[in-house]
Amino acid sequence: MLFDAVDPTDLGWRTNRRCGALPMSVFFPPEVGRGGNYDWTRPRRVCSNCPVRVECLAWWLATTPRQHDSGYVGGTAPSQREAIRHRLTREAAA
Repeated sequence: MLFDAVDPTDLGWRTNRRCGALPMSVFFPPEVGRGGNYDWTRPRRVCSNCPVRVECLAWWLATTPRQHDSGYVGGTAPSQREAIRHRLTREAAA
């Protein structure tokens, strides 16, 4: 499985990320932590052109516990990552 092969200590991919110069609040807005709605248009646009989107998502899923998952990471919103985690769990059990 793709995400099993992620080395959480290897962060070399981060040098090619498109989000590096933006404030983290673009991707991790306080409203989300309080259960509010957030317009993901800006982070979605940044991630859509990012050459390391897959690596970012894989690293996040491998290193971030489900209960601490928030923000827009690897081209996905929290609800999308929850669906991915659910699918991966189901596939691992099969």
